[in-house]
Amino acid sequence: MNPRTISDNKLLTYPLRGISSICAFFINPNDAQKFGDRNSPRLIRCKLGLSPLSEREKHNIPFEMNVLPGSCSLLEELPEESLHELLTYNEKRLFISKSIYEFYHRQADEKIKQEFETIKTKQEKELSDARDHAEKHLEYIQNETSSNLEKRDAAIEVNKLLVSNKKILNETIKSLTNQEQKKQESIAQLTAQFFQLEAEMNRKMKRLKNYISDKASFLKTFEFLDEEDLEHFLLEPKPQAERMDGISFKDELDSDYQQAVSYIHAHLVEKDILYPRHIIENYITLLRTKDLIVLAGDSGSGKTNLIKSFAKAVGGKSVIIPVKPNLTSSEDLLGYYNPLEKKYLATPFLEALLEAQQNPEILYFICLDEMNLARVEYYFADFLSLLESRDEEPEITLYSEDESAHVLSELKAVVEIIQAGKEKYSQDGIINFIELLKDEELNNHLRQAFGFSDKNSLIKYHSEIRRMLSAVMTMPSRIKMPANVHIIGAINIDETTHYLSPKILDRAHIMRFESPLLSDWSQILLEIETYGFSDVSKPLLIDIQALGVRENYPKFERENEFCQLFVELNRGNL
Repeated sequence: MNPRTISDNKLLTYPLRGISSICAFFINPNDAQKFGDRNSPRLIRCKLGLSPLSEREKHNIPFEMNVLPGSCSLLEELPEESLHELLTYNEKRLFISKSIYEFYHRQADEKIKQEFETIKTKQEKELSDARDHAEKHLEYIQNETSSNLEKRDAAIEVNKLLVSNKKILNETIKSLTNQEQKKQESIAQLTAQFFQLEAEMNRKMKRLKNYISDKASFLKTFEFLDEEDLEHFLLEPKPQAERMDGISFKDELDSDYQQAVSYIHAHLVEKDILYPRHIIENYITLLRTKDLIVLAGDSGSGKTNLIKSFAKAVGGKSVIIPVKPNLTSSEDLLGYYNPLEKKYLATPFLEALLEAQQNPEILYFICLDEMNLARVEYYFADFLSLLESRDEEPEITLYSEDESAHVLSELKAVVEIIQAGKEKYSQDGIINFIELLKDEELNNHLRQAFGFSDKNSLIKYHSEIRRMLSAVMTMPSRIKMPANVHIIGAINIDETTHYLSPKILDRAHIMRFESPLLSDWSQILLEIETYGFSDVSKPLLIDIQALGVRENYPKFERENEFCQLFVELNRGNL
């Protein structure tokens, strides 16, 4: 479109007016594709010829022209224009046509203007930013100056106040010095009273030990008391440090529970016991709640083994108590008092609690294995209610204190009768109960005092007293839930077991186990290598308090973000 001549750069038009205001020529598609396309146009030079008659008639253009095929070539130089007709060919100059010059001149001019506006805008912005920064800096200096002036004025006022009140300050210091002296004197008096009370307590304890020794000697002499029962009654626990060597959770791991999880995890793997890390992490978290924990999973998924291996890993002791299907009441769990034998019949569960009470520095993990073989709400509900008491250690009543009082009263009467008989007949050489029975005179006196008629009855009565005294000394009427005890239940869900009732689920924490075959053992071993422990052969010694203290639950605050989320989840899912 709009072609020009090569010689004089004039626009070509058709010689007839009114035919078409646009001068356009058809070009062969092959030439068009060869020299340019819509996206990248080219300037070319070519030859023109008349179009076929049919095309001229079709377009109603008598002189319609077409580009001759094969006549096209790229335009490598601009057309030549002569300034004057008299100039020779050699004097002609190549120059850009006016229209092309003006076109590029306009483009350059617009570009210069745009760049100028851009530079101008940038400089104005930089100038504005510099001005704002200067104003802010000036404001900061003014504020600092004002603040310093205020501080100076305040310091002057304080100095004036100190100078004016120097006498009052000296008097105050003198008064405080006198009070300090009085407190020191009071502390010295209290210290002296403390040592005096301590000495008095030691004297009383010595007399008490002598009294107990005297009474115990008499009871052992007449075989009312065994040496084993007396040692059990006076047993003093040893510190844990004397019993086991291990890694200190507080000193060596700085009481870091994540490090504790890593160490126990690596320690168990060292013993060829592989659990995923989240199992150890969740288990420690639940133990710290001091609530009932229920481990649920298929048989053989590692529930009981976790309790045993974890107890060893922390220097504690595990007690596994199989639950039988015939458990129906709390007596099946804790035992009961037999009034005929005047003796408390304990269960393995109660014996484990008593053992834990005798060793308060050792962690005890009592496991009720297969706890849902019997209905948990029948035999464990009362005990679970005791665990809900978080203000203080829950106390378990085993039998009435009147029973032990009756036994001790009867024993006291027997001892008084024997001592009265010895004094009356001056039989101080009698060294045991058998010798007492051999002495006819003293034996007759005792039979009359007790209302017996022969030696066999006296022997039988002696055996009963001995059994009752042993029961009273070895089994207290009530015990407190030891702080070092954690109770864990293990359950399977199949056709032989009972489902846990809402009463139990509401008071326990459930931890589910999957099949060990689903665990990625290679991943566990790779994870252990990242912990960086050089030696994990020793157990991790954790303090009793570090593994959970019975405290009240946090207060439910409706505005708390977690509490709000908790309420929404319950409303949506329950």
